[in-house]
Amino acid sequence: MFLAAATAGFVLLGALLIDFARIAAFRHASQLAVQSGVRSVLAAYDPVFYERYGLFIRGGDAGDELFQAALAQHAAGGKPGIFPYLQAEWQSAGVIESRPLADHEVFRRQVLEEMKYKAPVDLALELAEKFRGISPALAEAAATADLLDRMREAFERREAELDRVLEIQTAWGQSVTKAFRELAAELQQAAGQYGGYLAQRQALAHLGPEADPLAVRALVMAIFAYENRVRQLAARGSDASRSALETTAAMAAEARSALQRAEAINGEMRAMAQEADIGTDSLAHLELNIPGQNGEDMLASLKELRASARQLVLDEAFFADWRRELDLQEERSRALAQEAGRVAGMFASLDAGDESSLRQAAAGLREMADRYGAAYGAGGSVIAARRELLQRHREHEEERRALEKEAREEWAGWGRLMAIMRNAQGSQEDRAAFENLRRLAGDNLAWNKEQEAFEEPRDWNDPLAGRAWAREQTGRLLGGLEDALVGKRDDLYFAEYAHARFSRFAPADVKKLLDGEAVGLAPDRQEAEYILYGLAHPAGNLAAAYGEIFAFRLAVRTLEGFIESRNAVHPLVVLAAAVLYGIKHAVQDIYDLLAEDNVPLSRYLHVPTSYADYLRLFYLLRGGHPGQMSRFLAVMEHRTGLDMTRAYTYVSGEGIASLRLWFFPGLLKALGRTGHLGGTVEGNRYVAEFRADSAYQ
Repeated sequence: MFLAAATAGFVLLGALLIDFARIAAFRHASQLAVQSGVRSVLAAYDPVFYERYGLFIRGGDAGDELFQAALAQHAAGGKPGIFPYLQAEWQSAGVIESRPLADHEVFRRQVLEEMKYKAPVDLALELAEKFRGISPALAEAAATADLLDRMREAFERREAELDRVLEIQTAWGQSVTKAFRELAAELQQAAGQYGGYLAQRQALAHLGPEADPLAVRALVMAIFAYENRVRQLAARGSDASRSALETTAAMAAEARSALQRAEAINGEMRAMAQEADIGTDSLAHLELNIPGQNGEDMLASLKELRASARQLVLDEAFFADWRRELDLQEERSRALAQEAGRVAGMFASLDAGDESSLRQAAAGLREMADRYGAAYGAGGSVIAARRELLQRHREHEEERRALEKEAREEWAGWGRLMAIMRNAQGSQEDRAAFENLRRLAGDNLAWNKEQEAFEEPRDWNDPLAGRAWAREQTGRLLGGLEDALVGKRDDLYFAEYAHARFSRFAPADVKKLLDGEAVGLAPDRQEAEYILYGLAHPAGNLAAAYGEIFAFRLAVRTLEGFIESRNAVHPLVVLAAAVLYGIKHAVQDIYDLLAEDNVPLSRYLHVPTSYADYLRLFYLLRGGHPGQMSRFLAVMEHRTGLDMTRAYTYVSGEGIASLRLWFFPGLLKALGRTGHLGGTVEGNRYVAEFRADSAYQ
């Protein structure tokens, strides 16, 4: 009896262990089947899309069909001649596809995965070696040009204020001189006639009753005319004195204010010169990867030019002397006005005066007015000396302005070239295609809940603003290059991805366009440019690209211009000559690039650069923002006709399978309530759910 019970127990335990083992094997096989099914679904990628863009998206048959077929192939069951110990059945199975390529993060990860082994070799070694040799010199040249441009702007503001001081001083002096010279001359004349006036009065007094009425009338009229004239002169003198004092106070204050403003600007220039001194010291530690004497010449030219900035600063004594000069002019103006008022008072009361006193007073006023006029009137010695002193530190202005005028003319030529490029309209089909790209990119931005930040198109009509922008852009470009090499991995990868996978507009076709030939401007021919700038205009992105290339070439050529023009003795003349050199040669570089797609990096660094090189460089500056991600995807969608929001990259597979139990399903169902079976027992079958997820990235 005991043996039978023991045997029954062993049989029961063995049966349970067999079903437990079958469940474990079933779960393992089913999970592998789901995983294999998910991989089978992902294996059906779009080969055309991958060939064109190097990215994976789902393609081929429906995901559910592929998944179920894979499960059928991996279904547990017997093979011929082998006992079917599992006999599993799939009750339901299906997949959910998600994470479309339209998602910026999904797109970014796939691109980085595609490029992580290529970009460092292609870009960092090729492009960086081309541009890094000259980048420190360009940065220093840009800083030097920026410093001198700020000095030039301050110089012009200061000189305008100094001109204003001289203008006020001249007008003031001429006004006072004119007022009192004329008055003194008339008073002197009136004083000379005073004796005759007295004689007429005496004659009138001695006439008796028998005197001729006509003679009496004539004497009375003559006396009245003289007295009336003198009273008017006295009134004019009094008014002129009062007016001159008011004018002197106002003009002296205005002149001092303008001089103070000029001195403040001169202080700004002194601070800039000190900044230049610090920059000159930093150049001593700069190392350039430029062979031979050229690198030393660059550094020497920049050092000399920065040091020469101090020439533009005026000594403090210059302003102190001019203030004293204004003080003296004010003092002499007041003295002359007060003397005129005193003399006018003498003439106002003729009875109190005598001929000698009036003559002396009028002559003294005339002499005083003449001395004042000789100093401050038209052609006055003080004004002439001050004007000559101003011209002395402006002796190179004519040469500078001539160079700047020529530079503006050269710049205008470049502006006309850009206008031709920007105004190319393309065909109606080209415009419609760009409008479609704009719509697709906008839809993708909205789908990603992002916004675009557009830059205003560059206005090439203002050479000063254009040069400042060019320097800023070049600095950002070089900074972008350095950042890419030390950590901006994503931008570097996307730059290389755009270079490798998207079309660029051939420079030779741009030349045809500028020559007036008909050239197709479809976006399929300029994908890289559209992605970079995002302008929905057939020629807008080309104009933007060549504008940035010109900015870079202008920076390089201006650096060369500093070396070529360093013998000029005035820093602003050097700047003007360097800018003229830079504009001329940068424009020629563009023509060379259009003709041959090749231009040396610099006359001092004979490294060939191409249109593609510059685009790759610009991607480092502008890469990675949401607008550019959307344009990448818009171009893909426009070219392939695929909806990127349905270009899935992630698959989640799910299936429910069951296994028939052999021995004690009721007991297993009870055990299953403890949660250790991983599934449920329904009737005589064990049922479980299996899931697996996988993605391309």
